[in-house]
Amino acid sequence: MIMSFIGTSFGAILLAKNVWLLCFLGVGFCILGLLFVPLLQGRSWLAALPPSTIVASPYMPITEDTDTEQIAPDDIEIKPPRIRIQSLKMVLETTRSEGYQSTQILVALVQDRVALLSLLIYFCYETAIYIRAVLPQWASKSFAWTLADVNAVTALQILVNGCVLLSLPYLSKLFLLPRLSSQRMVDHWTIQFSLICNIIGVIMISIAPNRWLYIMALGVYNLGAALSDSLRSFVTASLHEEKQIQRIYTAISMVEALAGLTGTTLWSTTFAAGMQYGGLALARMSFFAAASLFLVSLFMTTALNTITLEKAPRRISDSESELAV
Repeated sequence: MIMSFIGTSFGAILLAKNVWLLCFLGVGFCILGLLFVPLLQGRSWLAALPPSTIVASPYMPITEDTDTEQIAPDDIEIKPPRIRIQSLKMVLETTRSEGYQSTQILVALVQDRVALLSLLIYFCYETAIYIRAVLPQWASKSFAWTLADVNAVTALQILVNGCVLLSLPYLSKLFLLPRLSSQRMVDHWTIQFSLICNIIGVIMISIAPNRWLYIMALGVYNLGAALSDSLRSFVTASLHEEKQIQRIYTAISMVEALAGLTGTTLWSTTFAAGMQYGGLALARMSFFAAASLFLVSLFMTTALNTITLEKAPRRISDSESELAV
């Protein structure tokens, strides 16, 4: 996050000076990163593979540790085209296996109301949050900002996000936890506060009449940066089985990726269509649609809290009966 802030701020300055200098600087840092690639250990992935999956080839010399009795002469004489075919088959088989496992994880999770609601909240929230993809175009069209101005404001957003995420643990420990009595309630309050900030902020962004109010709206909007971490903590506290927690974290990553693809495509398409057929007035509807998704997430967090409160007495009664037995 620190490097994003520095890079975005520096990029805003260079965009106002010389765009080619910024491009060459970016290419230079990429090349600098490539220089460190040879320092990585070669073939380190082979150590994690079972012996049966390591195929001998002319490019892999046989050492003393290799079991020569299990390697047939035909395997040693494998040609490069055959190696590529086997590698492709291995990749396809791995992809098919991982896809099946991911599907099974989702099927198992949707049968639990807490997990299902959590995934729906993540999907709606992450889809709505990708309205940020059209913020540069909106600022440019509404206030005639240059790309340098947009990058400077983006750096401000990153700064607000960083301040929120760094201050939240201290605020929770000093103020929220003594008043709300449990970490789960602190997480629930943080989730709802973040969604309210997102709703107010995105509506303010769409109706801001000048640049300063737009910047203030972005500040309010980015106060909701803590939702993702707080929701993970809330869900972890609500699920007590380790296997179920592992599954929900895997499913959250899948849902976030799907929501990113959905949100970027949805908002970019609707914003472009709105600008083409109705100008700023119609393009503004994209922000109200995103606000509605945030609002749906807010209602679902209330339902999620109610369900977890209902399950808590059941767990206590079950544990007491087990102790009695």
